[in-house]
Amino acid sequence: AFRRMESLRFTSAVALVCFAYVVGVVFVYGLDPGLPACDAAHRPCPRQPIPWFVDSSTMDRLGIMSVFIFGFTCHQNIFPIVAELQRPTGRRINVVIGCSSVTSLLIYLAVSACGLVTYGTAVHSDILTNYPQTVGLAVCRVLLALSLSLSYMLQCHPCRMCLSTLLFGETAYDIPTPCFLLLTYGILGGSFAVAMFVHDLGIVLALVGATGSTAISYILPGTFYALMHRENPGPKAYAAAGLAALGCALVPTLVTLVLVSGQSGG
Repeated sequence: AFRRMESLRFTSAVALVCFAYVVGVVFVYGLDPGLPACDAAHRPCPRQPIPWFVDSSTMDRLGIMSVFIFGFTCHQNIFPIVAELQRPTGRRINVVIGCSSVTSLLIYLAVSACGLVTYGTAVHSDILTNYPQTVGLAVCRVLLALSLSLSYMLQCHPCRMCLSTLLFGETAYDIPTPCFLLLTYGILGGSFAVAMFVHDLGIVLALVGATGSTAISYILPGTFYALMHRENPGPKAYAAAGLAALGCALVPTLVTLVLVSGQSGG
């Protein structure tokens, strides 16, 4: 059970509904300036005019780049999706990739803009920590936790598949049930340990974006494409090699910036 991506379609639908409620709450607070966006204990409320140009250094902007990379890294799920997609033609695969990327971009932009309108530069990496303690927002926080819990399985699936191939030489579809359970509970235990000891979600996302996401998005695709066309290289092959080189430069740079920013409390 739950060895295939198709098995997660119902939990994914529930997660999307929960996330839609969270996004809706952020929209309402962003579009209605009359709503009390802060607890009385936190007055004056940090609601500010929109800072169209944030005064930050180049290093700060580069440090944020890892979060953006993480936000658009879904490459690890494309292989099982293609394997289970009905009539996986190139056009249908491109439609899936394009729709998911554009939808994510629009949601990111809308939520970011509303958070910026509501709290200005005082907005936190976890925006829900800015909002007051009300019943509606308590429901919002519970639904977000539920959404993340259900979405976790989408990340666990490719991780388990890769570990199964590396450790047992077979995909998670084919390994014995004890090995399948061992991998699953091992991943869950590691994730639980990180969740218990790390208090800043923004640092976690930044580190994952600076390492794994950069490798998946920049280094590996560029390297594979360049190697596949090394006999007859063209402009795309050279561009792919440049993408891989950029990724190799980004990993140490972004990791250093994230760690320096974390130590300084930024």
